[in-house]
Amino acid sequence: MIHRKTILGAVALLAGVCGEALPATSTVEPEARYTDQRLSLRCENQTLQRCLEEVGAAAGIRFLIGETEADRRKVSVTFADLDVPEALRRLLDGYSFVAYPDNQGRWVTRVLGNPGSADTLRLIAAEPKPAPGEPKSLDEFRPLPGSYAGIDPDEARDPEAQQKLFEEAQRRRLSASVERALDALRSPYSRLHEEALDVLEGVNDPRATEALIATAQASGRTSEFRQRAAHHLWQHGASQGFRDRAVIDAFERLAGDADQGVRSFAQRVVRDWNVAMNSGAETGEASTETTMTELDGGAIP
Repeated sequence: MIHRKTILGAVALLAGVCGEALPATSTVEPEARYTDQRLSLRCENQTLQRCLEEVGAAAGIRFLIGETEADRRKVSVTFADLDVPEALRRLLDGYSFVAYPDNQGRWVTRVLGNPGSADTLRLIAAEPKPAPGEPKSLDEFRPLPGSYAGIDPDEARDPEAQQKLFEEAQRRRLSASVERALDALRSPYSRLHEEALDVLEGVNDPRATEALIATAQASGRTSEFRQRAAHHLWQHGASQGFRDRAVIDAFERLAGDADQGVRSFAQRVVRDWNVAMNSGAETGEASTETTMTELDGGAIP
């Protein structure tokens, strides 16, 4: 529930009317939870900045705020299990703001200050906090075996054998890394999902390609996460010269996706792919590797 004094104070602030900050009457620490794309918050008599930090840490939202009073003005707001747009409206009631995904698909909320003010925008972007018992990294989720686990070093008695031993060790470790990333993506630990995408990007393994495609197409994921997966998929395909046609086929399907952000990015990929292919055909050099080198340096961020 949002206290009436808080709403009136926020409206007065937005209109440029001077007002006194609410007196400190509580020392309860704010608490935010983000589960199944729903946000809950208890923030009693805390500064707006502190509330934004708590929400940002729980849900991975970055805030740009142009209000100089944010670290002093007190607010009180409590709600449970709201989707992010409604949660932001409740938290920022009385303020003008706009929310949009950045070029990595992460949500940024720009909170405007007093009309006509020259306040400098400040970034409030706390590191996401793991839930109790949630691993903080893939290494904590599942440590990889040593490079030579299961391989007898005594077998390498000459340079050629040593090279084969090294290659086999690297192959096993890469395979274990991919398997761990796939398991992390399937886990409930949302904090690990972005790190898993980073691991899969560029790996010459069909499992990596399939997982990136499936994540970008997953309707059950948030829009911002699907957009990040689509960026990773594009980088993944570009790093391999787009030799695997499945990547472009996936983007052609995503170009008709119901999600506007995903659809827009996919349409740009397909458009630039077609331009590159047509350009290569005119010069008689329409090879995949040539055209994708052009695309990799093109307009897509």
